[in-house]
Amino acid sequence: MSLHSRYYYRGAATERRFIQLLRSRGFFAVRAPRSGKGYGVDIIAVKNGRAYLFEVKKRRDFTTIQIPREQYDYVKNVEETAKAPYLLTLYVTSLRAWYVRPITQPDSIADVTVSYKPNEKWLEISKFFDNIT
Repeated sequence: MSLHSRYYYRGAATERRFIQLLRSRGFFAVRAPRSGKGYGVDIIAVKNGRAYLFEVKKRRDFTTIQIPREQYDYVKNVEETAKAPYLLTLYVTSLRAWYVRPITQPDSIADVTVSYKPNEKWLEISKFFDNIT
């Protein structure tokens, strides 16, 4: 198995785990076609008539997440077109915890990458759920 395939399957497993969590909280949630391939949405979820779009990441520690600037520009457009919040979701394995924040509110934007630092902008997933239920 290639390194790319290994990362793809790990990412898909994390996405499926997040879908289970969303469903346990009353969401309709599906993994988007071609998730992990390019810049598309990983998960589409709906609750109480409101749609949410998720980009799912997994890291061992709570560290800075970087995405390509091109991907950031694309997701901003998707969020505006869909009229649905596009959320960056992070599973931190060392903490065994999920965190979420708006993907369109990064900490820094450079020519090539966009960064999301470990700070107070991240919400613990339970607080996210509390805000929408």
